[in-house]
Amino acid sequence: MASAACRIEVEIPADERKWPWFLVVSGLIFSSGLILIIIGRILLYFFHGAKRRSNSVIDMNEVDELEEEEFFLEDLEQGWYLDLKEGAGNLVSAQTLQGRILVVLSFVFNLAECALYITETGYPIEHCLDLSDQTLWRVEICLNAFFIFHFLIRFIAANDKLSFWAMEPLTYVDIVTVPAVFVAVYLGRNWLGLRFLRVIYLINLADILQFLNVLHTGSSLEMAQMIGNFLALTLASAGIVHLLENTGDPWEPINYTNKQKLNYFECLYFLFVTMSTVGYGDIYCHTYLGRLFNIGFISVGLGLFTSYLPAIQEFLASHTKYDRAFKPTPGKRHVIVAGYITEESVTGFFKDFLHPDREDSQTTVVILSPKYPSLKMQADLQRHCTKASYFIGTIYKFMDCHRTRMREADAVIILCNKKCISPDEEDAANITRVISVKNYHENIRCIVQLMMNKNKSHLLNCPQWNRELGDDIICIDELKLGFVAQSCNAPGFSTLLANLFAMRSDTISEEIQESEKWKVAYMIGAANEMYTAQLSNAFIGMSFPQAVELCFEKLNLMLIAIEMKISRKERYFAINPNDKKLRLLPGTRGFFFAQDASDVAKASKYCAKCHKDLQDPERMVKCKCRRRMKQEQEKKNPAQKGKYETKVDVDPVHLLEAEPDEAKKDKQSLTGDYFASGEKPKFDQSGTFYWCETRSYISARMSLGDAAERKFKNHVVVLVLSQRLSPPLGLRQLVLPLRASNRLPHDVKKVVILGDGDFLAREWPTLANFPDVDIVPGSPYNRSDLRAVNVNTADMCILLSPGHGSEEDEHQALSDKEVILVTLNLKAMTFDESELAVTEEIKKVDSSRGTSINGESSADVRVGFSSGANSRAATRMTGRPETSMSHMTAGGNSMIQEVKKTFKGALNGANIPMITELVCDSNAMYIDQDDMNIYDDDGIFLTQPYACGSAFTVSVLDSLVSATYFNSDVLTLVRNLVTGSVSPELDELLAEGKQPSGSYETQEIAAVRNRCRVAQISLFEGPLSEYGECGLFGDLFLYALRTYNMICLGLYRFRDSQRMKDKIPSTKRYVITFPPFNFVLDPTDLVFVLMQFEKPKRKRKSVSRVGSVASRFSGAF
Repeated sequence: MASAACRIEVEIPADERKWPWFLVVSGLIFSSGLILIIIGRILLYFFHGAKRRSNSVIDMNEVDELEEEEFFLEDLEQGWYLDLKEGAGNLVSAQTLQGRILVVLSFVFNLAECALYITETGYPIEHCLDLSDQTLWRVEICLNAFFIFHFLIRFIAANDKLSFWAMEPLTYVDIVTVPAVFVAVYLGRNWLGLRFLRVIYLINLADILQFLNVLHTGSSLEMAQMIGNFLALTLASAGIVHLLENTGDPWEPINYTNKQKLNYFECLYFLFVTMSTVGYGDIYCHTYLGRLFNIGFISVGLGLFTSYLPAIQEFLASHTKYDRAFKPTPGKRHVIVAGYITEESVTGFFKDFLHPDREDSQTTVVILSPKYPSLKMQADLQRHCTKASYFIGTIYKFMDCHRTRMREADAVIILCNKKCISPDEEDAANITRVISVKNYHENIRCIVQLMMNKNKSHLLNCPQWNRELGDDIICIDELKLGFVAQSCNAPGFSTLLANLFAMRSDTISEEIQESEKWKVAYMIGAANEMYTAQLSNAFIGMSFPQAVELCFEKLNLMLIAIEMKISRKERYFAINPNDKKLRLLPGTRGFFFAQDASDVAKASKYCAKCHKDLQDPERMVKCKCRRRMKQEQEKKNPAQKGKYETKVDVDPVHLLEAEPDEAKKDKQSLTGDYFASGEKPKFDQSGTFYWCETRSYISARMSLGDAAERKFKNHVVVLVLSQRLSPPLGLRQLVLPLRASNRLPHDVKKVVILGDGDFLAREWPTLANFPDVDIVPGSPYNRSDLRAVNVNTADMCILLSPGHGSEEDEHQALSDKEVILVTLNLKAMTFDESELAVTEEIKKVDSSRGTSINGESSADVRVGFSSGANSRAATRMTGRPETSMSHMTAGGNSMIQEVKKTFKGALNGANIPMITELVCDSNAMYIDQDDMNIYDDDGIFLTQPYACGSAFTVSVLDSLVSATYFNSDVLTLVRNLVTGSVSPELDELLAEGKQPSGSYETQEIAAVRNRCRVAQISLFEGPLSEYGECGLFGDLFLYALRTYNMICLGLYRFRDSQRMKDKIPSTKRYVITFPPFNFVLDPTDLVFVLMQFEKPKRKRKSVSRVGSVASRFSGAF
């Protein structure tokens, strides 16, 4: 034992050192244990073999040594040994709480032992020991006692005792460190020796952090494992260098004389410098043993250093701010955007979703994508740093969903790649994303974009899909082709409607050129958006036309649709309803066109008493009439407190004389119209569209020669540029609005599709039940093929893009190279008078197809409306608008009549009405040579082709995603407008994979047909012609509403209407949405209207004027 005069700072002389004793004891323990295990195995082998031979169960020649041992252990491990081993195994493997505590304590105690070792490295390598004076040694003895206990548990739990003893690294650590402590106590002399090997327990760092729930992901565990291995090797090697250099070489004649005094941190510094291949030379090994170890360390450590550091750097670089967890701001909602995330899609989404005009600006956008954001995307995120966050991950992983707080999100928006090569694969990916989201949290709202309408059934059949939660599907091909189809009925309508659900600003450059003055009126209309708001109690009891009139005159709002709650689960939605007995109920929601949300709020504040004479709507504030009346009633009758419903005083001006009750008409009277062929029309079982018996592709196909002989006119030409193996376009969604049942049979235009025959044969099964659809195999690039289908006499020519681009294209213009070439080729064509339709035929067609209100023929212009087609026909003949229309007098009208007696058609391809589908917005400038401006900031919005309605791109539908999130009813309204109707019955039928059957009109179908439709009416003739002579839009709106229950949505005006004195004014028109009340009309304007289906009976009646223009509307109706 140590003497009383023990001084630990004094080094033991070389001839008195006893460090070999420590190694010998560890060696003896290891050898003894190994020998005992081997002897035990041999005894078990012979004992088991004798037992087997005596029982004659198994021939010894048929089993090996391992099988015999396992068989014997099955008997031995019965009873207490089995229980002991299972308990030890549970502790070691951390399967229980006690096991986790034991493993964590072992790890912490090993680090504590390392700390004690580092503390003692300030003393000589071998020095005297006095337990009464060295308190830390008592702690060390306790720690090593715990290590013995832990070692025994691990030994008992081991299945293969020999492997555990001879091949387990941690076993060697225990054998060379634990006995040394007790030898030191016995000898009274401490040798630092190999106690630094306790640091090898750092290889369990990853497991410990996982037990403590610090790490969760596989990459984090892998990095922790790598760091633990690296630290264990480096720290242990520093201990070896410290031992060798502070001891010296033990052999003669050196005899420890070449030692040097280095502390532990100097040794650690030396190894790091050595691994980095720098080698400053300030510290180096003096001993031969140290130099030999340094050689081996460089060989192993350098390879480990070079392999680990790049991986660590990559891990740290990948764990940026985009890998953190989202922390929502209290009081603010957040939405998660996933799916197809690119610079283009994110920029467009931000521009609309975070627009200043949005009613709800307290919503944060959380983007979740597996890719690192590009520099441009990072710039966009920086500009919206307070309202947008980006995270790297995928909604397929539970941890990423948890990081973005998906359970607390207001909605999950999934975008699709609208330029994809395979739409079905893109839809499949988005559908699985929705399923993943719903599996994570069933009650979260999902808004998803799908490319093909046929794939909607997969989501509709998903049991977790719930429309009640606000789940919505935005089908790209349904809406895109629906927009294009409605442009056939009302050219420019696609632009009008698309601008309404997109957020635009009405700012325009003050230095605008004279040739672009038209943009001022266009921007004023484009700044309108679509909103919904609950109507105030002042509207209760009103008819829909009365409510529209009040909103237009007093509130500067355009009300086009309503939604009323009929019962607890049933809601009534209608666009410009035609039911004369309909009265608005409390809680009715209105659908408005307005400049911003604050304007729409006026409809919820309006009071018939307080705001009746208010001239400035901006000064309108919410009154307290309803609350005051309720309080007074409760004072009079306290028993009815809380049950009182406020009685509303409706403005008497709006209580127009109601129609007297008439005898109920047989709804079958609506079948009085027939097709031009004399055939009685049929409808699908939902009454949504015209239907015919299934036609074979061969019966619908006609050759180019047959098409030329048919001399098509007033038809719709569809130019399909897709090739035989191209992905499907979903032409059904294009033809469906053109066959909507709310159009009269003589308004149904023939559809002629020109394109690759093999491709159209694949599309035909979805078109086989639509009447008057013909297939002409040919090439849209070939002018003779275009002449065969009489493209110059068509009411509209549609150019459909193949629908995909390629990332390998040199420029994005190449994505639309096909439609650009065909468009320019078509515009360059010329036609002679022999290719135009002759007079007699045109007159007959006009008589049978003229768009008129209430079914009246446009031939009688005194009582009916002239459709926009008549006006466009005159434009196409001369290349000028309505033969220049420089003076709209009787002479001007007679000129038009004279033209009608001569031709109908286009002499120049540039005058053919057409609409071109584009993949990339910027390519719009290539299809219109008059518009050479570049609109990088505004996209397609300000380009002339888009403003004129001659170009359409699916990117405008991105705005519908934001509009749907803020108001899910907007999608319903848009679908009804572009498709003609939304039928849940038809959607459910298609979801089952069935095709609708057909029948003649029934009372139920007649009720479905009785809905409004989009139309376009001219102001140069017909009942509205008086407003074309410098009238005001407000006067026109009120007259059309009161007289025909028709809502005027906007104007389609000639671009050069203010410059008619030019020698060759342009024939292009542009869209003006919801002009101001005092907007002056031109005689050449066309009006977008929501027209009623059936003809109401008009009666002479005097109506007092509400507002400032009473004199214009007094008289007979």
